Amino acid sequence: MRLTDRYILRNFFAMLWVVVFGVAGIYVLADVFGRLDEFMGTTSPVLMASMYYLYAIPRILTLLYPMAVLLAGLLTIMLMTRHNEVLAMRSTGMSPASFISPFLVAGMAISLIVAACQVSLVPTASAKADYILQVEIRKKTPRGIMHGNRLYYRGRNSIWSTEIESPDGSVLRNVQWMLFDREYEIKASVQAEKAVYTQDEWNFINGFLIRNPGDNNSSSARHFETLSIAPPELPEDFVGIRKPPEETDLVALWHTIRRMRQAGYTADEHKTQFWSRLLYPMLGFTLLLAGLPLVMAKEAGGMVTGLGLGLAMGFMTWSGWNFAVTLAKTGMVPALAAVLFIHGVLSVAGGVLFRRVKF
Repeated sequence: MRLTDRYILRNFFAMLWVVVFGVAGIYVLADVFGRLDEFMGTTSPVLMASMYYLYAIPRILTLLYPMAVLLAGLLTIMLMTRHNEVLAMRSTGMSPASFISPFLVAGMAISLIVAACQVSLVPTASAKADYILQVEIRKKTPRGIMHGNRLYYRGRNSIWSTEIESPDGSVLRNVQWMLFDREYEIKASVQAEKAVYTQDEWNFINGFLIRNPGDNNSSSARHFETLSIAPPELPEDFVGIRKPPEETDLVALWHTIRRMRQAGYTADEHKTQFWSRLLYPMLGFTLLLAGLPLVMAKEAGGMVTGLGLGLAMGFMTWSGWNFAVTLAKTGMVPALAAVLFIHGVLSVAGGVLFRRVKF
């Protein structure tokens, strides 16, 4: 690695740490004030807040990372321009491509690291943060848990063990439902391939019904093709327990998409969440590609100019990304095409601006 590359990268990463901690600190501080009443309602507000943000930080950093990388790159070039370091590099015959390449290599490396965290760390940490917020802080007792793709739910005098097949929770598969009395003795058990909620009742399909009135000698079991039961549990009860797509790891999310497509559902929301989480970290690279030539095209400038350009470009990209994701979730455009469109626009803009750079 050339000496100039090491110098550029050292300045870039030094600025990146400052920007990351500054932006993340402002975000957390604003969020703390928004949740202050909830934290103060606990017996240990400082401990609860610390535990919550300990697990929320990975999600926050991932969310703010593209803007932080862009601002770090812009401010690094602005400071180097102010200290005439860019002029000194130009005098040695360095080309624009040679000058910008260390930023892009660093941006790509960081994007890959953040993408790896999206696969493993962020979903687990986000789920723990949400558990602390809902259970420890808001005192909401969960009635069910998700283990992999399987839901375990305690209803009114009953226990469900099933997999949710439809997005609205009205279709279940591999269902086990047990009814028990006040002494927690099982009175009846149903095992079925599928359960469909229609007309205020659950229709179990192709399974077995086991009855146990209390006397083991009188237990009975029979096979059924269809069986209609009206327990008080509704589809929305199960959907409320199911992990949201943003708290599901990408492997499980992909399996959910495949299962829903096999069942005949489009799974637009899940596909959008999958591709957006996988490709969102790459915004750091494409934002650098589009933003740095814009700054290099200016013969003079300062930190205020760099900050303004970064905020404007970051805000426009963030708005365009959210708009594209919303369209994809509604099924108006393909999920992969929606997120790739933003990267494509930034890449084309970066290429056009780079050709106009007078270094």
